[in-house]
Amino acid sequence: MSFKEHIEQTECKIEQKAKEIIIEFDLSSASRNRSSVYRRAFIYNELRSKEEPMKLEDIGRLFNRDHATVIHGIKTHRDLTALNDKYYRRDTRSIETFFYPIKNIKFKYNLLRRRILSCHNLFEIDILKSLLKKNEL
Repeated sequence: MSFKEHIEQTECKIEQKAKEIIIEFDLSSASRNRSSVYRRAFIYNELRSKEEPMKLEDIGRLFNRDHATVIHGIKTHRDLTALNDKYYRRDTRSIETFFYPIKNIKFKYNLLRRRILSCHNLFEIDILKSLLKKNEL
């Protein structure tokens, strides 16, 4: 399996995990309680910040909401993250763990990609190759 195929499978897992969380926490309901709003905002942002972001309309459809609500939720996520809001962190911590392994894979992929693109000769590529074989990268 190529790395690109692995990333595509991982992104399908993100969507599947989001659907499971929506059902588990009943996030498609009309509830306006703070923890539900915060969890929805977090998931909106996760689905929108993938390698191939979901369309706003598709994200909204998962939650029985329109695209404008998704936009507002993403802004809410960014604002509360910038403020390091303790209630936001508390309410989203339980679902953040579902997404973390996927973010870690993407981070490693992007890091490796940058290092490969910064190579200027075959010697530097051989060094990366040996690091990969030793699992040191």
